[in-house]
Amino acid sequence: MYNHFIKGDTVRAIFLMRCAVFFILTLTGLQPLQSQQTPNRKITSIEFVGLWRTKPEIAKYPLEKFLGADSSTLDLNEVNAAVRETNVLEPQSIELIDTDSGVILRITVIDKWSIFPIPVVAWGNGGYSLGLFLTDTNFLGIQDMAVLGGSFGTGGWIALAMYSHTPNKKNMPGWNAFLMGGLRNRADTDKFGYLARRYSIYMLRSSFGMQYPFTGYLSAGAAVNFTNIALTANSSPYNPPRSGAMMIGLSPALSLHTSSWDGVLLSRKILSLEYSFQIGLVNPSYHLLSLAAVFQQPFLPGFRMNLRCGASYRTFMDFGTDLLFEDSPSAAQIDILPGSYVARNYAGFSAGLEKSLFTMRWGTLSVQACWQAVFSYGPVSGYDFNNGPSASIQFYLSRLALPAMGFGINYNMNSGMLQYGLNMGVSM
Repeated sequence: MYNHFIKGDTVRAIFLMRCAVFFILTLTGLQPLQSQQTPNRKITSIEFVGLWRTKPEIAKYPLEKFLGADSSTLDLNEVNAAVRETNVLEPQSIELIDTDSGVILRITVIDKWSIFPIPVVAWGNGGYSLGLFLTDTNFLGIQDMAVLGGSFGTGGWIALAMYSHTPNKKNMPGWNAFLMGGLRNRADTDKFGYLARRYSIYMLRSSFGMQYPFTGYLSAGAAVNFTNIALTANSSPYNPPRSGAMMIGLSPALSLHTSSWDGVLLSRKILSLEYSFQIGLVNPSYHLLSLAAVFQQPFLPGFRMNLRCGASYRTFMDFGTDLLFEDSPSAAQIDILPGSYVARNYAGFSAGLEKSLFTMRWGTLSVQACWQAVFSYGPVSGYDFNNGPSASIQFYLSRLALPAMGFGINYNMNSGMLQYGLNMGVSM
Protein backbone atom coordinates (compact mmCIF):
# COMPACT_ATOMS: atom_id res chain seq x y z
CA MET A 1 0.00 0.00 0.00
CA TYR A 2 2.82 2.37 0.89
CA ASN A 3 4.55 1.80 -2.45
CA HIS A 4 1.27 2.45 -4.25
CA PHE A 5 0.94 5.90 -2.69
CA ILE A 6 4.61 6.69 -3.40
CA LYS A 7 4.18 5.90 -7.12
CA GLY A 8 0.97 7.95 -7.35
CA ASP A 9 2.59 10.97 -5.72
CA THR A 10 5.55 10.68 -8.12
CA VAL A 11 3.32 10.69 -11.20
CA ARG A 12 1.38 13.67 -9.92
CA ALA A 13 4.63 15.51 -9.13
CA ILE A 14 6.03 14.93 -12.63
CA PHE A 15 2.76 16.13 -14.17
CA LEU A 16 2.80 19.31 -12.04
CA MET A 17 6.44 19.98 -12.95
CA ARG A 18 5.65 19.73 -16.67
CA CYS A 19 2.74 22.12 -16.26
CA ALA A 20 4.99 24.57 -14.42
CA VAL A 21 7.69 24.42 -17.12
CA PHE A 22 5.11 25.00 -19.89
CA PHE A 23 3.63 27.92 -17.89
CA ILE A 24 7.09 29.52 -17.44
CA LEU A 25 7.96 29.11 -21.15
CA THR A 26 4.67 30.72 -22.09
CA LEU A 27 5.25 33.72 -19.81
CA THR A 28 8.80 34.29 -21.10
CA GLY A 29 7.80 34.02 -24.77
CA LEU A 30 9.89 30.90 -25.32
CA GLN A 31 8.53 27.91 -27.20
CA PRO A 32 9.25 24.24 -26.90
CA LEU A 33 11.79 22.95 -29.44
CA GLN A 34 9.26 21.27 -31.73
CA SER A 35 7.23 24.51 -32.17
CA GLN A 36 10.23 26.69 -33.17
CA GLN A 37 10.00 25.58 -36.82
CA THR A 38 8.67 28.30 -39.21
CA PRO A 39 7.09 27.78 -42.63
CA ASN A 40 9.50 27.82 -45.58
CA ARG A 41 8.96 31.17 -47.34
CA LYS A 42 11.46 30.48 -50.13
CA ILE A 43 10.26 30.04 -53.72
CA THR A 44 10.85 26.39 -54.52
CA SER A 45 9.04 25.95 -57.85
CA ILE A 46 7.58 27.88 -60.80
CA GLU A 47 4.34 26.99 -62.56
CA PHE A 48 2.72 28.42 -65.71
CA VAL A 49 -0.97 28.35 -66.54
CA GLY A 50 -2.17 29.13 -70.08
CA LEU A 51 0.72 27.78 -72.16
CA TRP A 52 -0.44 26.18 -75.39
CA ARG A 53 2.62 26.46 -77.62
CA THR A 54 5.57 27.57 -75.52
CA LYS A 55 7.18 24.63 -73.74
CA PRO A 56 7.01 24.87 -69.92
CA GLU A 57 10.76 24.46 -69.41
CA ILE A 58 11.40 27.25 -71.93
CA ALA A 59 8.95 29.61 -70.20
CA LYS A 60 10.54 28.88 -66.81
CA TYR A 61 14.13 29.50 -67.85
CA PRO A 62 14.11 33.36 -67.62
CA LEU A 63 12.48 33.08 -64.17
CA GLU A 64 14.96 30.64 -62.62
CA LYS A 65 16.72 33.61 -61.01
CA PHE A 66 13.72 33.86 -58.63
CA LEU A 67 14.12 30.31 -57.30
CA GLY A 68 15.29 30.44 -53.69
CA ALA A 69 14.17 34.05 -53.28
CA ASP A 70 12.24 35.10 -50.19
CA SER A 71 8.61 35.35 -51.28
CA SER A 72 7.83 38.00 -48.65
CA THR A 73 10.21 40.48 -50.32
CA LEU A 74 9.72 39.44 -53.96
CA ASP A 75 8.86 42.31 -56.32
CA LEU A 76 6.08 40.98 -58.54
CA ASN A 77 6.75 43.76 -61.07
CA GLU A 78 10.18 42.21 -61.66
CA VAL A 79 8.51 38.88 -62.37
CA ASN A 80 6.06 40.61 -64.71
CA ALA A 81 8.90 42.29 -66.61
CA ALA A 82 10.83 39.01 -66.95
CA VAL A 83 7.78 37.31 -68.47
CA ARG A 84 7.16 40.17 -70.92
CA GLU A 85 10.82 40.17 -71.99
CA THR A 86 10.25 36.78 -73.61
CA ASN A 87 8.17 38.67 -76.23
CA VAL A 88 5.89 35.63 -76.63
CA LEU A 89 4.05 35.62 -73.28
CA GLU A 90 1.61 38.18 -71.84
CA PRO A 91 1.18 37.82 -68.04
CA GLN A 92 -2.38 37.96 -66.71
CA SER A 93 -1.84 37.21 -63.01
CA ILE A 94 0.99 36.28 -60.65
CA GLU A 95 0.35 34.28 -57.45
CA LEU A 96 2.43 33.07 -54.51
CA ILE A 97 1.04 29.80 -53.15
CA ASP A 98 2.24 28.49 -49.76
CA THR A 99 2.87 24.77 -49.36
CA ASP A 100 4.50 22.68 -46.64
CA SER A 101 7.73 22.46 -48.63
CA GLY A 102 7.90 26.08 -49.84
CA VAL A 103 6.20 28.68 -52.03
CA ILE A 104 5.03 28.10 -55.61
CA LEU A 105 5.34 31.03 -58.03
CA ARG A 106 2.33 30.55 -60.31
CA ILE A 107 1.94 32.73 -63.41
CA THR A 108 -1.14 32.79 -65.63
CA VAL A 109 -0.28 33.94 -69.16
CA ILE A 110 -1.58 34.38 -72.66
CA ASP A 111 0.65 32.54 -75.10
CA LYS A 112 0.86 35.12 -77.88
CA TRP A 113 0.08 34.24 -81.46
CA SER A 114 3.55 34.12 -83.02
CA ILE A 115 3.09 32.70 -86.53
CA PHE A 116 1.99 35.37 -88.97
CA PRO A 117 2.98 37.36 -92.04
CA ILE A 118 4.48 40.71 -91.06
CA PRO A 119 3.65 43.54 -93.41
CA VAL A 120 6.42 46.14 -93.42
CA VAL A 121 5.34 49.55 -94.61
CA ALA A 122 7.75 52.49 -94.59
CA TRP A 123 6.57 55.77 -96.02
CA GLY A 124 8.15 59.19 -95.77
CA ASN A 125 9.88 62.03 -97.57
CA GLY A 126 12.50 59.69 -99.00
CA GLY A 127 10.04 57.36 -100.70
CA TYR A 128 8.30 54.13 -99.78
CA SER A 129 9.02 50.48 -99.09
CA LEU A 130 6.56 47.59 -99.02
CA GLY A 131 7.40 44.13 -97.80
CA LEU A 132 6.06 40.87 -96.46
CA PHE A 133 7.94 38.58 -94.10
CA LEU A 134 6.67 35.18 -92.99
CA THR A 135 7.66 35.04 -89.35
CA ASP A 136 7.57 32.64 -86.45
CA THR A 137 8.80 34.33 -83.28
CA ASN A 138 8.31 31.20 -81.18
CA PHE A 139 9.55 28.49 -83.54
CA LEU A 140 8.93 24.97 -82.15
CA GLY A 141 7.72 26.58 -78.92
CA ILE A 142 11.30 27.35 -77.78
CA GLN A 143 11.27 31.14 -78.41
CA ASP A 144 13.47 30.87 -81.49
CA MET A 145 12.78 33.20 -84.40
CA ALA A 146 12.56 32.23 -88.08
CA VAL A 147 12.01 34.84 -90.81
CA LEU A 148 11.67 34.51 -94.58
CA GLY A 149 10.58 37.29 -96.91
CA GLY A 150 11.44 40.41 -98.84
CA SER A 151 10.54 43.97 -99.72
CA PHE A 152 10.64 46.39 -102.63
CA GLY A 153 10.28 50.10 -103.14
CA THR A 154 11.99 53.21 -104.42
CA GLY A 155 15.28 51.94 -103.01
CA GLY A 156 15.24 48.58 -104.81
CA TRP A 157 14.44 45.11 -103.51
CA ILE A 158 15.82 42.67 -100.96
CA ALA A 159 15.19 39.05 -99.98
CA LEU A 160 16.31 37.58 -96.68
CA ALA A 161 16.24 34.49 -94.48
CA MET A 162 17.12 34.52 -90.78
CA TYR A 163 17.11 32.14 -87.84
CA SER A 164 17.86 33.08 -84.24
CA HIS A 165 18.17 30.62 -81.35
CA THR A 166 17.46 32.09 -77.91
CA PRO A 167 19.47 30.69 -74.95
CA ASN A 168 17.05 28.43 -73.06
CA LYS A 169 19.36 26.38 -70.83
CA LYS A 170 21.92 27.38 -68.23
CA ASN A 171 25.49 27.69 -69.56
CA MET A 172 24.28 27.27 -73.16
CA PRO A 173 24.84 30.02 -75.80
CA GLY A 174 22.40 31.40 -78.30
CA TRP A 175 23.19 31.73 -81.99
CA ASN A 176 21.87 33.32 -85.15
CA ALA A 177 22.30 32.94 -88.91
CA PHE A 178 21.44 35.51 -91.57
CA LEU A 179 21.41 35.63 -95.39
CA MET A 180 20.33 38.64 -97.45
CA GLY A 181 20.63 39.63 -101.11
CA GLY A 182 19.14 42.23 -103.37
CA LEU A 183 19.40 45.25 -105.62
CA ARG A 184 19.76 48.68 -104.04
CA ASN A 185 19.26 51.93 -105.90
CA ARG A 186 21.10 54.35 -103.66
CA ALA A 187 20.56 58.08 -103.75
CA ASP A 188 22.71 59.56 -100.97
CA THR A 189 21.86 63.11 -99.89
CA ASP A 190 22.92 65.80 -97.47
CA LYS A 191 20.72 67.12 -94.63
CA PHE A 192 18.83 69.43 -97.02
CA GLY A 193 17.87 66.51 -99.25
CA TYR A 194 20.19 67.58 -102.07
CA LEU A 195 21.59 64.68 -104.11
CA ALA A 196 25.25 63.85 -103.48
CA ARG A 197 25.58 60.41 -105.14
CA ARG A 198 23.40 58.08 -107.15
CA TYR A 199 24.31 54.53 -108.11
CA SER A 200 23.04 50.92 -108.03
CA ILE A 201 24.57 47.82 -106.47
CA TYR A 202 23.91 44.12 -106.12
CA MET A 203 24.58 43.07 -102.56
CA LEU A 204 24.99 39.68 -100.85
CA ARG A 205 25.52 39.45 -97.12
CA SER A 206 25.65 36.48 -94.76
CA SER A 207 26.59 36.16 -91.09
CA PHE A 208 26.75 33.69 -88.22
CA GLY A 209 26.97 34.78 -84.60
CA MET A 210 26.88 33.39 -81.08
CA GLN A 211 25.84 35.02 -77.80
CA TYR A 212 26.57 33.84 -74.28
CA PRO A 213 24.66 35.20 -71.24
CA PHE A 214 27.04 35.44 -68.27
CA THR A 215 24.31 36.68 -65.92
CA GLY A 216 20.72 37.82 -66.25
CA TYR A 217 22.07 41.24 -67.29
CA LEU A 218 25.47 40.79 -68.98
CA SER A 219 26.08 38.93 -72.23
CA ALA A 220 28.90 38.69 -74.75
CA GLY A 221 28.85 37.67 -78.37
CA ALA A 222 30.80 37.43 -81.58
CA ALA A 223 29.87 37.14 -85.24
CA VAL A 224 31.58 36.46 -88.56
CA ASN A 225 30.17 37.85 -91.78
CA PHE A 226 30.77 37.87 -95.50
CA THR A 227 29.81 40.80 -97.75
CA ASN A 228 29.98 41.13 -101.51
CA ILE A 229 28.98 44.37 -103.26
CA ALA A 230 29.03 44.74 -107.05
CA LEU A 231 28.29 47.95 -108.95
CA THR A 232 25.61 47.60 -111.62
CA ALA A 233 24.03 49.82 -114.25
CA ASN A 234 22.06 52.85 -113.16
CA SER A 235 19.89 54.92 -115.52
CA SER A 236 21.37 58.21 -114.28
CA PRO A 237 24.51 57.64 -112.18
CA TYR A 238 25.99 60.55 -110.24
CA ASN A 239 29.36 60.45 -108.41
CA PRO A 240 29.32 56.66 -107.95
CA PRO A 241 32.05 54.75 -106.07
CA ARG A 242 34.90 53.66 -108.30
CA SER A 243 34.54 49.93 -107.53
CA GLY A 244 32.69 47.32 -105.53
CA ALA A 245 33.95 45.46 -102.47
CA MET A 246 34.28 42.00 -100.95
CA MET A 247 35.18 41.35 -97.33
CA ILE A 248 35.06 39.06 -94.31
CA GLY A 249 34.37 40.57 -90.90
CA LEU A 250 34.78 39.60 -87.26
CA SER A 251 32.64 41.42 -84.67
CA PRO A 252 32.88 40.83 -80.89
CA ALA A 253 30.33 42.61 -78.68
CA LEU A 254 29.29 43.18 -75.06
CA SER A 255 25.83 44.16 -73.83
CA LEU A 256 24.02 44.98 -70.58
CA HIS A 257 20.24 44.65 -70.48
CA THR A 258 17.63 45.00 -67.76
CA SER A 259 13.92 45.79 -67.76
CA SER A 260 11.12 46.87 -65.42
CA TRP A 261 7.31 46.96 -65.49
CA ASP A 262 5.28 49.85 -64.10
CA GLY A 263 1.87 48.27 -64.70
CA VAL A 264 1.41 49.88 -68.12
CA LEU A 265 4.71 50.11 -70.05
CA LEU A 266 7.73 47.84 -70.21
CA SER A 267 10.85 49.98 -69.71
CA ARG A 268 14.32 48.89 -70.77
CA LYS A 269 17.88 49.87 -69.94
CA ILE A 270 20.33 48.70 -72.60
CA LEU A 271 24.02 49.36 -73.19
CA SER A 272 25.85 47.65 -76.04
CA LEU A 273 29.39 48.02 -77.37
CA GLU A 274 30.63 46.39 -80.58
CA TYR A 275 33.94 46.33 -82.41
CA SER A 276 34.21 45.10 -85.98
CA PHE A 277 37.23 44.45 -88.16
CA GLN A 278 36.29 44.12 -91.83
CA ILE A 279 39.05 42.41 -93.83
CA GLY A 280 39.04 43.48 -97.46
CA LEU A 281 39.53 40.70 -100.02
CA VAL A 282 39.60 42.93 -103.11
CA ASN A 283 39.59 46.28 -101.29
CA PRO A 284 41.28 47.79 -98.21
CA SER A 285 40.16 46.83 -94.70
CA TYR A 286 38.54 49.06 -92.08
CA HIS A 287 37.69 49.13 -88.36
CA LEU A 288 34.35 50.05 -86.80
CA LEU A 289 33.50 50.85 -83.19
CA SER A 290 29.84 51.38 -82.31
CA LEU A 291 27.91 52.17 -79.14
CA ALA A 292 24.16 52.16 -78.46
CA ALA A 293 22.29 52.91 -75.24
CA VAL A 294 18.64 53.10 -74.20
CA PHE A 295 17.49 54.32 -70.78
CA GLN A 296 13.77 54.33 -69.97
CA GLN A 297 12.76 55.38 -66.46
CA PRO A 298 9.10 55.52 -65.33
CA PHE A 299 7.97 58.35 -63.01
CA LEU A 300 4.39 57.09 -62.69
CA PRO A 301 2.59 54.11 -64.23
CA GLY A 302 2.36 54.83 -67.96
CA PHE A 303 4.56 57.96 -67.80
CA ARG A 304 8.31 57.72 -68.33
CA MET A 305 11.51 59.40 -69.47
CA ASN A 306 13.13 58.09 -72.67
CA LEU A 307 16.86 58.60 -73.29
CA ARG A 308 18.71 57.19 -76.30
CA CYS A 309 22.21 57.65 -77.64
CA GLY A 310 24.25 56.09 -80.40
CA ALA A 311 27.73 56.49 -81.84
CA SER A 312 29.78 54.89 -84.60
CA TYR A 313 33.37 55.51 -85.63
CA ARG A 314 35.02 54.10 -88.77
CA THR A 315 38.64 54.20 -89.80
CA PHE A 316 39.19 53.67 -93.53
CA MET A 317 42.43 52.88 -95.29
CA ASP A 318 41.01 53.89 -98.65
CA PHE A 319 38.73 56.72 -99.68
CA GLY A 320 37.37 55.22 -102.88
CA THR A 321 35.37 52.28 -101.55
CA ASP A 322 34.46 53.79 -98.15
CA LEU A 323 31.37 55.30 -99.77
CA LEU A 324 29.82 51.82 -99.83
CA PHE A 325 30.02 51.43 -96.07
CA GLU A 326 28.79 54.74 -94.70
CA ASP A 327 25.96 54.59 -92.16
CA SER A 328 22.44 55.96 -92.09
CA PRO A 329 21.27 58.18 -89.19
CA SER A 330 19.84 55.16 -87.36
CA ALA A 331 23.39 54.49 -86.11
CA ALA A 332 23.00 57.62 -83.96
CA GLN A 333 19.56 56.61 -82.58
CA ILE A 334 17.95 59.76 -84.03
CA ASP A 335 15.20 60.57 -86.57
CA ILE A 336 15.69 64.22 -87.54
CA LEU A 337 17.99 63.50 -90.51
CA PRO A 338 16.70 62.11 -93.84
CA GLY A 339 16.92 58.36 -94.26
CA SER A 340 19.02 58.98 -97.38
CA TYR A 341 21.62 60.93 -95.39
CA VAL A 342 24.96 59.13 -95.03
CA ALA A 343 28.05 59.77 -92.93
CA ARG A 344 31.15 57.91 -91.83
CA ASN A 345 30.96 58.79 -88.11
CA TYR A 346 28.07 59.69 -85.78
CA ALA A 347 27.37 60.71 -82.20
CA GLY A 348 23.68 61.26 -81.41
CA PHE A 349 21.45 61.83 -78.41
CA SER A 350 17.68 61.88 -77.85
CA ALA A 351 15.86 62.88 -74.64
CA GLY A 352 12.12 63.02 -74.11
CA LEU A 353 8.96 61.91 -72.35
CA GLU A 354 6.31 59.31 -73.15
CA LYS A 355 2.76 59.04 -71.80
CA SER A 356 0.31 56.22 -72.35
CA LEU A 357 -3.15 57.32 -73.51
CA PHE A 358 -5.13 54.14 -72.94
CA THR A 359 -4.77 50.37 -72.76
CA MET A 360 -7.12 47.90 -74.34
CA ARG A 361 -7.21 44.19 -75.07
CA TRP A 362 -4.86 44.36 -78.04
CA GLY A 363 -2.27 46.73 -76.63
CA THR A 364 -1.35 50.19 -75.37
CA LEU A 365 -1.44 53.48 -77.26
CA SER A 366 1.06 56.13 -76.21
CA VAL A 367 2.38 59.52 -77.34
CA GLN A 368 5.97 60.66 -76.99
CA ALA A 369 7.99 63.78 -77.68
CA CYS A 370 11.75 64.38 -77.49
CA TRP A 371 14.62 66.65 -78.46
CA GLN A 372 17.39 65.20 -80.60
CA ALA A 373 20.93 66.30 -81.41
CA VAL A 374 23.58 64.67 -83.60
CA PHE A 375 27.18 65.28 -84.70
CA SER A 376 28.30 63.60 -87.92
CA TYR A 377 31.22 63.52 -90.29
CA GLY A 378 31.50 62.23 -93.84
CA PRO A 379 32.61 63.10 -97.37
CA VAL A 380 29.19 64.53 -98.22
CA SER A 381 28.48 66.69 -95.17
CA GLY A 382 31.89 67.29 -93.66
CA TYR A 383 31.66 68.08 -89.94
CA ASP A 384 27.98 68.67 -89.26
CA PHE A 385 25.65 69.35 -86.32
CA ASN A 386 21.86 69.03 -86.35
CA ASN A 387 19.16 69.26 -83.69
CA GLY A 388 15.41 69.50 -83.40
CA PRO A 389 12.18 68.07 -81.96
CA SER A 390 10.57 64.73 -82.72
CA ALA A 391 7.14 63.38 -81.80
CA SER A 392 5.30 60.13 -82.47
CA ILE A 393 2.30 57.99 -81.61
CA GLN A 394 3.06 54.36 -80.76
CA PHE A 395 0.85 51.32 -80.40
CA TYR A 396 2.47 48.47 -78.45
CA LEU A 397 0.84 45.14 -79.33
CA SER A 398 0.07 42.70 -76.52
CA ARG A 399 -1.63 39.74 -78.21
CA LEU A 400 0.75 39.39 -81.16
CA ALA A 401 4.46 38.71 -80.76
CA LEU A 402 5.14 41.86 -82.78
CA PRO A 403 6.77 44.97 -81.27
CA ALA A 404 4.79 48.02 -82.36
CA MET A 405 3.57 50.31 -85.08
CA GLY A 406 3.53 54.08 -85.14
CA PHE A 407 3.54 57.43 -86.90
CA GLY A 408 6.18 60.11 -86.31
CA ILE A 409 6.96 63.72 -87.25
CA ASN A 410 10.50 65.16 -87.04
CA TYR A 411 11.80 68.69 -87.58
CA ASN A 412 15.45 69.60 -88.18
CA MET A 413 16.09 73.17 -87.02
CA ASN A 414 19.41 73.41 -88.86
CA SER A 415 18.09 72.43 -92.28
CA GLY A 416 14.47 73.53 -91.84
CA MET A 417 13.32 70.12 -93.11
CA LEU A 418 10.11 68.57 -91.79
CA GLN A 419 9.85 64.80 -92.08
CA TYR A 420 7.17 62.25 -91.36
CA GLY A 421 7.07 58.49 -91.37
CA LEU A 422 4.76 55.53 -90.89
CA ASN A 423 5.95 52.09 -89.90
CA MET A 424 4.43 48.68 -89.26
CA GLY A 425 6.21 45.62 -87.92
CA VAL A 426 9.11 47.70 -86.63
CA SER A 427 9.40 49.36 -83.22
CA MET A 428 10.48 53.00 -83.61
